[in-house]
Amino acid sequence: MTASTIESTPSGVWLYRHGPLDIPRYQCVGWSDVPLGNPEQTANEARTLAAYIGKPTALFSSDLLRTRQTAAPLAEALGMEVTLEPSLRELNFGEWEGRMWNDLGESGDDRFRAFVQDWRSTNAPGGESFRDVERRVSAFWAQAAARHAGEEIVVVSHGGSLVAFSILLFGWSHEYAMKHMLERGHFGYIDFRRGGHVWNFDPARLPARA
Repeated sequence: MTASTIESTPSGVWLYRHGPLDIPRYQCVGWSDVPLGNPEQTANEARTLAAYIGKPTALFSSDLLRTRQTAAPLAEALGMEVTLEPSLRELNFGEWEGRMWNDLGESGDDRFRAFVQDWRSTNAPGGESFRDVERRVSAFWAQAAARHAGEEIVVVSHGGSLVAFSILLFGWSHEYAMKHMLERGHFGYIDFRRGGHVWNFDPARLPARA
């Protein structure tokens, strides 16, 4: 990364996926406003993570409930405000919101078959394709990176939108990025100054700091 590139981007970015949910596995939950499964546990882990983040200049969060519940205790521990960004939402599954992935596969729905075959470019009915998620994440990053050049920022978001970040910031392929999606409650950190990063780390594994 060149000096001019470093000067036009944040010095570092923390990417934090919301905490675990109390929902069945493989349920389509995009823009559905479901709460965290264990808000207290997530809050404790967020506060642990805050001790390692240092002094960021901005904390951005998706405006959905599960990310707001994750970002609030983190912001409180950091002594800062949360900026809510709808552009950081999960993929919108449209008519499939709340449906089970296996049920959709067994339904014989040609639209679902097309979505599985080309999830990057095919829209969920009444919803989005992954390309749509990439476009809004890219637009957010362009503005945030310019506004916070040379500073550290925090982004609290969702699995799909954080996959889009990994593609954008690491240059990963779509397939590789999807296989390395951040788990719920886990975080990644990218250090643009030194060209290093950590990925898919559990805050519960961080030793507590006084």
